[in-house]
Amino acid sequence: MKFTSIVALATSTTVTLLSVSVEAQSPVQGFTPVTGAHFGNVVRRMPVNEMADTRPDIYNMFILALTGMQYSKSETDSLSYYQISGIHGVPFIPWQETSVSSQDPSRGYCTHNSPLFATWHRPYLALMEQRLAKHAEFEASKFTGPEAARWRSAARNVRLPYWDWAASDLQSRQPRQLTDSTVSVRRAGPGGAPETVTIANPLREYRFTNSNLRAQYFRNQFQAATTTRRQPPSSALTSSNMGAVDTSMFRDYSSRRSQVFNLFTIPTFNEFSNTQRSANGTPNSWNSVESIHNIIHVNAGGQWGHMTAVAYSAFDPIFWLHHCNVDRLIAMYQAVYPDRGITPQPASGTFHRRVTQGSMDDLTTPLAPFRHANGNYFTSGDVVGVQSIWDLGYAYTEVPASYRGDPEGLSAFTSSRINALYAPSQTAAQKRSLGTKRSRREWVCHVTFDATEIEGSAEVQVYFDNKDAKKEPVKEQAHYGYGNSTMTNATLPAVDAHGHYVGACASFQDATTKHMMKMDITGAVFLSDALLEAGCESLDAQHVVPFLKKNLKYVVMKGGYEEVPLEKVTTLKVGISSSEVTFPAETTKLPIFGDFETHLDVTEKMLRGFTQIDLPLINSKPAEIVKEVIGAIGGIADGLVGGLLGGHKDKAQEVAPAAGQPETSYGPVAGAGKPADTYAPKPEAPKEVKAEEKPAPAPSAAPEASYGAAPAPVAPAAPAPKPEEKPAEQSPAPVAPVAEQPAPSSPVADKPAAPAATPCSTEVNNQSTTIHVTSYTTVCPDACTGTATPTVMPVAQY
Repeated sequence: MKFTSIVALATSTTVTLLSVSVEAQSPVQGFTPVTGAHFGNVVRRMPVNEMADTRPDIYNMFILALTGMQYSKSETDSLSYYQISGIHGVPFIPWQETSVSSQDPSRGYCTHNSPLFATWHRPYLALMEQRLAKHAEFEASKFTGPEAARWRSAARNVRLPYWDWAASDLQSRQPRQLTDSTVSVRRAGPGGAPETVTIANPLREYRFTNSNLRAQYFRNQFQAATTTRRQPPSSALTSSNMGAVDTSMFRDYSSRRSQVFNLFTIPTFNEFSNTQRSANGTPNSWNSVESIHNIIHVNAGGQWGHMTAVAYSAFDPIFWLHHCNVDRLIAMYQAVYPDRGITPQPASGTFHRRVTQGSMDDLTTPLAPFRHANGNYFTSGDVVGVQSIWDLGYAYTEVPASYRGDPEGLSAFTSSRINALYAPSQTAAQKRSLGTKRSRREWVCHVTFDATEIEGSAEVQVYFDNKDAKKEPVKEQAHYGYGNSTMTNATLPAVDAHGHYVGACASFQDATTKHMMKMDITGAVFLSDALLEAGCESLDAQHVVPFLKKNLKYVVMKGGYEEVPLEKVTTLKVGISSSEVTFPAETTKLPIFGDFETHLDVTEKMLRGFTQIDLPLINSKPAEIVKEVIGAIGGIADGLVGGLLGGHKDKAQEVAPAAGQPETSYGPVAGAGKPADTYAPKPEAPKEVKAEEKPAPAPSAAPEASYGAAPAPVAPAAPAPKPEEKPAEQSPAPVAPVAEQPAPSSPVADKPAAPAATPCSTEVNNQSTTIHVTSYTTVCPDACTGTATPTVMPVAQY
C-alpha cells in the first residue's frame, strides 16, 4: 500500500507541487507505543551529578535499571539496549515495523541537518526513558522487607539524567559518574534482602554481547570493538582516554557558553534547531543547537571513538545524557518562544525514506519509527510545543510543569534562568569596554561548508595567532593535548604555545554514508570575550579589524585530529560580522541583536574567506573599510622616541599595560610577552533560597555583575498556586517526592562576581606521552589542582 503527500515548493519564480510517493510501513503485531515514563506523575530530569549527590536512591535505581536494560535482554530483542540504540544508526534495519522498498538501508532512522533534528530525538529519548522506568520498576519489585517501599518509591522517580556541558561547575568536563569504572549499588540479594555490591559502571561504556551481530552489521574499526570507546588512542579501540575527552571539552568551554547563551537570540525555530543553511539568515543564526551538539560528539569520540560516528554513537551511554541536555535546551527555547514552530525546509534522508531534490520536511513528516498507541507515527506537530515534555512525564528545572497554562509566566521564568546560567561573566577588560552602557559590539565568526566534501565528522577550529611571539615547534601542541601519542608526527600550521584557541563548529556524519545531494551546513563562533581576553584594546571596529587581520586563523580537522588542507574544502566560507547587542535591564529579557555588518576587509584576502560575492549568503550589510593608520603613526612615534632615548628596546619592554589593564592577561597586550600562569580565587557559593510552591523569575533588575549599571531591584513575582502534579506515595526512608518543582531562582544580585580571567594548565597523560595544555576561561576551575568545586544552585524539590 502507498500513500502520496503533496508538498508545495516555493521558488523564485513559481510555486511547484511535488508528488512524493512513499510506501506505507505498518507496525508489527504487539509494537511498543511511545508514551514516556508514566506513573501518573511529572518528574524533573536533572544533571547526573546532582542526581547522584542529592537523590542517591533514585540514582541507585537508575543505575540498576540501565544495567538491567543493557544486559538482561538479548541484543536481538527489539526492546534491548542494543536494538533501541540501533534505531539511531546501525544495524540499518526496520524497528518494530515492516520492511518496504522505500526504506534506505544505508543509514539509520535519525534525522540531522533538518528541523526534525530537534523533534525526532524527543520521542526517541522518551522511548529510552520509558524502558528504563520499566526496568527500574522490575528491579524494585525484587526487594523484600522494610526497604521494599523505599526502593519502589525511588523507582517511580527514575528519569533520564543529563550532562550540562555548558554549566559553570564542571566547565564542560565529564562528571565522574560518566567515567568511573565501577559504582556501588544497593540491590535485592537472595530472597529479596538488600545487599550492597560494586558493579561495572553502565554509564562509562556499553559492552557488546553478540559478536555475530557486530560481524554482520558493523564496519571498519567498530566491527572488532567489544566495548564502546571515547577518544581511543588508536583505531584498535582497546581503551578510552577520558582525560583527553575532558581536555578537548574544557578547551571549548568558554566558547560553548557563548554559543549556548546566544542560541536564545535566534529568530526562528528552524534556524535554532539545525545546521541547514537557511536563505539569508543573520550571522548569529548560523549558530544552532545541532551545531553545538555536533562538536560534543566529536570531542567525546575523537578520531576513532563511537560518539564521532552517527551510526554508532547511540551505543555509548554518554549519548543519552548528551541528547537529554540538547532536549532541555530545545524545551527552553520552546518555553521562551511558544509561538515559533517548524516551517517547511528541504528534507534529509533517513532509513524511513529516501529523499530527492525537492523533498521537504514539515510539521506532518513522520518521526519514524515512533508511534502512538493507535499506530500513527509521531510528527513534529506532537512535540513542537513545550507542553509535550510534561505530557511525556518529565520536566526540567528551567521548564517546570507548574507553569502549564501560563505561557507568559513560563517565558519570563525560563529567560531569567538562561541569564542566570549562561550570561557571560565580566572580566576587568570587559567592564572597561562596556563602561556604563547596556550594550556592546558582538563579533561572530560564521562558517559554512558542504559536509559531504569531508568523509566523516570534522571541525572548523578558530584561533588567534600572535605573530610577534617567537615560534616554537608544534609537535606535542599539535592537537591541543588530545593525548593521542599516535598522532605526534602530524602537523597543524601556526598553532603553538602562543596561539589563543577560541572555539569550533563541526559536522557530524559517517565516513561510509554516501550522500546523493549537497549538505550545506553552518556554524558560528562568538569572538567578543576571546578578543578582550587575547588583548584586543576594545570591541570597536577600529581595534578589532586590525587585530583579526593580523591574528585570525582557522583550520579544518577531520575527527578533531587529522588536518584537511583548506584547498580541498572548496565550499568552505568563513566570514566575520558584528552587531551592536543590547542587554535589557530586566533579567526576564534576553539580549537583542541590532543590524549586522560583515567585515570583508578581514577575510577577503584569506583562503576560503568571505568576499563580496558571498554576501548574498547572509543577512548582513558590508561594513565600512577600517583604515589602519593608528599602527603606522604609532610605529613612527616609537621610532622617534627610541632615537631620542639613544637606544632601542624590545617591543615587550617598550609598551606598558594600559591603565587598569591586569599584569597577567590572555595573550598579547600591546606587544607584551606571554603571561605567567595565575589562578583565580574560588568563587563564593550563592546564598541558598527557600523553596516556594512555584518558581518565580529572577528579579527584573540586572545584577551588579551584568552589562552596565543596574537600576534598583524590583520585587520578584508572587508565587502561583500549587502545581497540579501529585506526589508519589512516600516511603519510610528519605526519598524525594515526585511532584517536580524547582526552587525559585536565587536572586541574581546575590551571585558573586566572577574572578578575573586567568589561564589554567591541564595535564593529560596517555601511555608515554605527557602534554601540558594552556586553556583560557573566565573562571579558573579548582580542577587545575585536581578537585572541582561545583557552583551551588538551588535544588528543585520533587
